[in-house]
Amino acid sequence: MKKIRNEEKIINQILEWLTSDNSRSEIIGKLKSDPKLKQTDSKCEELISHAFEKLREITTQSPTEVVKSHIDLYETIHSYFKEIGHAAGVNKALKAKEKLTGLLKGNKVFITQTSTTTIEEDFSYNTDNLTKPEKERLEYLLKKASS
Repeated sequence: MKKIRNEEKIINQILEWLTSDNSRSEIIGKLKSDPKLKQTDSKCEELISHAFEKLREITTQSPTEVVKSHIDLYETIHSYFKEIGHAAGVNKALKAKEKLTGLLKGNKVFITQTSTTTIEEDFSYNTDNLTKPEKERLEYLLKKASS
């Protein structure tokens, strides 16, 4: 399991390098020379192939799918922190979800094919886009959080 997570981290690093205009040979050089990575030529090629697969998967998703998958991830993170009783983690997950959805008033959410950028301008809630049950749930949760 740890090996898989480590490979995922390396693949994410490769994605970062790819999006920063590093060439394939530069990436292989970094993978082979970094003492923490120390990859063979064949493993470098395998990891780069996985990174390209992940990049294709990410870029073929619609912006709505990307936002939905991030919201799902924040909800999973929120549940985990709530389960272990980590209040700061719970709050960070909620704020991240709120920023992503534009729930915080004044935030501007820009969605492109590959990324979502939120510019935070102030910290007041805009509940205009919520349904009545969602507003009631939010009020309940805010009341519960402040007590």
